[in-house]
Amino acid sequence: MSASEAAHTSEEAEPVDTTGGAAVKALISGGVFTIIAAELNATPPAQTPASIADRAKLKGMSGQPTPHVAPGVVLPWAEKLLTIPPITGDATLAKNIWEQVDGFGNMYIWQLLLSF
Repeated sequence: MSASEAAHTSEEAEPVDTTGGAAVKALISGGVFTIIAAELNATPPAQTPASIADRAKLKGMSGQPTPHVAPGVVLPWAEKLLTIPPITGDATLAKNIWEQVDGFGNMYIWQLLLSF
């Protein structure tokens, strides 16, 4: 029996609360921090009508305002142009580089959201 299993089966440990008690119950036993139970705070799924006719009446995203920023863009080039001095060189090259750099920012944000 491993040390972690022994910590779970010791007489000092409280029984696991499966009804959703406190957010985290912990026990320090023999210098080992053991999490006994954790409450899950998940958003329940949306209620979907059972009949196909009722599902057809759902509006979804219709009626919502269209975002002013295209997907995958953090700061559009048109807005960036307002904050920088006039471009004396190749404006197309500057725009392409900005869109690539801006795309990396969007990718970084999504990686943070998905990874953690």
